[in-house]
Amino acid sequence: MSNIFIGIRSCNLYQNYREAQRDTWLPSLIKLANESIVDYKYFVGNGIPQLYLEKDVVVLNVDDSMQYLTIKTKLMFEYVIDHKYDHLFFTEDDTYVVPMRLIASGFQYHDYTGNMNSKSNLGFPYMNGHAYWISRPAIQLVLDSGVLDKPGLNEDALIGATLFGMYEFNNDTRYTAYRPENGQLDPLASNQIIATHKATPDVMRQVHKAYLESFKNV
Repeated sequence: MSNIFIGIRSCNLYQNYREAQRDTWLPSLIKLANESIVDYKYFVGNGIPQLYLEKDVVVLNVDDSMQYLTIKTKLMFEYVIDHKYDHLFFTEDDTYVVPMRLIASGFQYHDYTGNMNSKSNLGFPYMNGHAYWISRPAIQLVLDSGVLDKPGLNEDALIGATLFGMYEFNNDTRYTAYRPENGQLDPLASNQIIATHKATPDVMRQVHKAYLESFKNV
């Protein structure tokens, strides 16, 4: 068993998003999982029984609607603690990731790292919620604080507020927060971008095709 966990937040209605990831970057992650380098799971709320047929999906005991993102995230964090992982990479079903770059990113030297929203009008920065690393002690601090106990939407900001001043915030722009339509911030052989967000299933496949083709002339 690895001490590194990749948690992918999803929902019942977005099986097509999960399938797009399974068709593109997820096989590389599964290879790392088979080598005991990482573990991963999708997380969804209560809903469609067919999800039990998806072997890599954990069905959480929480409403699957947007208003419960805080509690869904809390339950994901509890899963990480209960299974004794040391590092969580939190991502979503509309994010494209390059697993080998992710594992080699240097995440283990930080408790909280990702693409930082430093222009927030909330009075504190936080990591954009589509792709960030968080350590076990930082997760425990968030859980102990209770900030994710009530239904709500902005769980990434609540996490940042809890950790601000307690841990170093490591801003890493290799995790693209908002993907331009021209794809200029997508992973390619010519750059070191690790993840890009946001991608529909069709865009996910386009990004993957462009990433693979970018190595042909290297």
